[in-house]
Amino acid sequence: MNNTTTQKNPVKNEFQLRARFFGRDIRGDITLARAFLTIKGVSYAIGNALMQMNKDIVAKKIGEFSVDEITMLEDKIRADLRKIPVWLMNKRIQPFTGKNEHIIMSDLDFFEKQILDAELESKSRKAIRRSRKLTVRGQKTHTSGRINRIKQQTRKKDLRHRKFSAKDGVEKSSAKQANQPTKDRTRNK
Repeated sequence: MNNTTTQKNPVKNEFQLRARFFGRDIRGDITLARAFLTIKGVSYAIGNALMQMNKDIVAKKIGEFSVDEITMLEDKIRADLRKIPVWLMNKRIQPFTGKNEHIIMSDLDFFEKQILDAELESKSRKAIRRSRKLTVRGQKTHTSGRINRIKQQTRKKDLRHRKFSAKDGVEKSSAKQANQPTKDRTRNK
C-alpha cells in the first residue's frame, strides 16, 4: 500500500490559532468578514463591499485557511479593491498619478507622507499646521487638541514621590515645588 496517497495534507486541514493576514497577526477564530476590518485603510463600508464580492468564503474562519490560501486571498482582495465604486475609494484623483485608487496598509502611510512633503515644499498654511500637530480646519484649541498631557501628569506624580526622602522620612522642599502656584480658594468667592 502506498501511504502517501491516503494521507491528507496536514497544513491545509489544520486549524491555525494565529494567522498572518495583510502583515498582521490575527486570531484564527475570527471570520473573514471581521478580518477585513483589521486591514488598515478598509472601513466598514468597504468591508461590506468586499463581503459582497466574496460571498462564498465570507463565513469561514481565518484559521481554516492555509498560508498559501491566505496569500491567494490577499491578492484577490487587492484585485477586488480596484473594482469597488469610485465614491468608496480613499484616494480619488491622486495628485501625482491622476488615478482613482484605494490604498491600504503601508502604502497608505507612504502616500500620506508624500502628500505632506509636497505641501511642506509649497509652505502652505495647512502643511505648517499639520507639521506642528495643530488643527487644520479652524477648530478651537483652547481645551482640546493638547499634546503631551501624559508627560505633565507623570511629572506631578514624580514631584509627589520626591517630596519625602527615603532616608529619614523628612519632607524636602525643592525649588520646583516652591515656585509652584498655590490654589487660592478665597479669590473666587
